[in-house]
Amino acid sequence: MSVPKIDREQADLVKPAPEKEQGREMKKIPIGALKEFANKYGCDHVIVFATTGKIEHVATWGRSIKDCDQAAQFGDMMKDVLGWPKSLHAVPNRVKRLQERVKELEGVLDEIEAEKRG
Repeated sequence: MSVPKIDREQADLVKPAPEKEQGREMKKIPIGALKEFANKYGCDHVIVFATTGKIEHVATWGRSIKDCDQAAQFGDMMKDVLGWPKSLHAVPNRVKRLQERVKELEGVLDEIEAEKRG
């Protein structure tokens, strides 16, 4: 699976809804909790859907950058099925940093190639 340009340690993305529902306040799901779950149970991908009935959370985590991206893409598919707006899709931070580094290195390579031709 290729890495598309897409922040995904995005557990904080929440479908807009009232702060409190049915007397319960939904808390953001920390990425560390997903990592802890993965380590405890030997998982490479963790995708969590949580709800209070009206407030929905989708949180994703992946062990490697590739796993992280795959989990995030699956999380986005869940959001699509649930009717969330595309604006709540995001790219994992690790994937975003890698994409930025690749772009930077491509620029350096272009400069080297231009010097060789020059």
